[in-house]
Amino acid sequence: MNAKAEPSAAPPLLSIVTPVFNGRAHLQACIDSALPALGSDPALTIEHLIIDGASSDGSAELLAEQARRHPHLRVLSEPDSGQPEAINKGVRLSRGSFVCLLNADDVFDPRGLQAALAALASLRHRSDRILIGNLAIRNAAGEMIHTTRHQPFSLYRLLLGEMPINPLSYFYPRSLHECIGWYDEQDHYSHDIDFLIRAARHLRPVHLDAVIGEFRMVAGSKTLTTIEDGTLQQRKLAVIQRHRRQLSSRERLLLNAWRLRNRLVGLRPSSR
Repeated sequence: MNAKAEPSAAPPLLSIVTPVFNGRAHLQACIDSALPALGSDPALTIEHLIIDGASSDGSAELLAEQARRHPHLRVLSEPDSGQPEAINKGVRLSRGSFVCLLNADDVFDPRGLQAALAALASLRHRSDRILIGNLAIRNAAGEMIHTTRHQPFSLYRLLLGEMPINPLSYFYPRSLHECIGWYDEQDHYSHDIDFLIRAARHLRPVHLDAVIGEFRMVAGSKTLTTIEDGTLQQRKLAVIQRHRRQLSSRERLLLNAWRLRNRLVGLRPSSR
């Protein structure tokens, strides 16, 4: 399948990148969740790149059918080494000013995506901003268990092991890759954390008080599997420790200041 865009088409505002491998059961809902954002405003255009790693469950056939129906869909189906390579392929093919990652088993909230597009339009020429919204989280039983809200985003929070945002809830400038490179294709579990830590040196957050979408803990998914087997935190800590070793003396001082601040906040008496 061909993921090339029409050469005469104007660049979209947002490129949504979805990596998938044998995810047919969830793909239709994923695709449909972005459709309400189409055509509402000519300035708020999107493209949806779905990078299929040569699935054997009918995903490629479904994607071919959907691409014929929806011109904003760009599909590539070929073998890859895993999720980070698929993401890199999608971003390299993308043409939007901003990028968002939407996993095949997650969905957008239509109103949240519309709000994000409106906010991104005002940031179109700001290559130093990351737009961050809220995120609803469902467990494997389909129950809504939590909604993330505004969380300060900084390099030092990330280096202290705090992961305030999920890839579905943020939108970053495509040009960022020219500064920091691509997702680590050797890291199939913590590539998003590694990317965020590198990105935090270059981007300032803009917060949007809207639920962007739903992160779903699907049975058998990498996220749920690593939570259940206890390796999620180990993998995350290994990435963080690698970045800590690369800090300058000044950055180490600032990291210690953040650590002390967190301890003092933890000791603060409750107002209740």
